Amino acid sequence: MPGLFKQCPLCKKEWSSEDEFLQDRSLLINGYQFAGRGTTPPFPDGYLLFTHGVEGCGTTLAVYAKAFKEVKRNKNIQHLLAPI
Repeated sequence: MPGLFKQCPLCKKEWSSEDEFLQDRSLLINGYQFAGRGTTPPFPDGYLLFTHGVEGCGTTLAVYAKAFKEVKRNKNIQHLLAPI
């Protein structure tokens, strides 16, 4: 679907852009799931895990790290993991 960055699999909330997703205060970053090679930074071949903390939802969303523009540019996810 054009113009869709991510959709919550449980409540179906849609975020049309990376900026909208990252600015949503109902999303709490809670981890990183390794995938592929690389166990030390930078390790962009994995998934950032977010909890959708709205009433009636609470699901965990996995977003491929490389989906974020900054990760594509710098191949580093440290700034996204800082809140953890």
